[in-house]
Amino acid sequence: MVFDTGYTYDTLVVTGKTLYRKKINIMATVDYLTETPNTTTKIEELKVGDILVSTGGWNCTFVQFAVVTATSDSSVWLKNINRVYVTGDWSEHTAAPSRSDYEQLMVDIKKDQKAVKKQSFRKNIYYKDRKKNQVANTGLSDGGLTYYTPWNGEPVHGNCD
Repeated sequence: MVFDTGYTYDTLVVTGKTLYRKKINIMATVDYLTETPNTTTKIEELKVGDILVSTGGWNCTFVQFAVVTATSDSSVWLKNINRVYVTGDWSEHTAAPSRSDYEQLMVDIKKDQKAVKKQSFRKNIYYKDRKKNQVANTGLSDGGLTYYTPWNGEPVHGNCD
């Protein structure tokens, strides 16, 4: 797939003075996922290979993708994969998960899921409410700005790197 990654500047600087600055449009071929392997939007129904997305930040929107590498009755294990700009550049873009990272992770899981699980981070599927009832989370938080929800297959807006 070919897309416009934005613009860069070809600049010639001599003894501290800019002699010229030319705007160059860069075209690139990048392999990114255009559809989601997810079969659910519920955290409690996630399975290995499902992709989650997190968008958040302070004064800017970071986009992060993670893949479910293992599950249990009460937890999921996630591993981050790279994002690829579908449109724009670091300051204003839409992003999708890297197809090559995703496919390589799936190969690694088939080879040795225990090793991949050790490299992943665990999140609880459920929490207990005030009445001590077990309730499914709607997303998975790291306690900070990262809050993962199932990815819907569409490029995601971001505006910082």
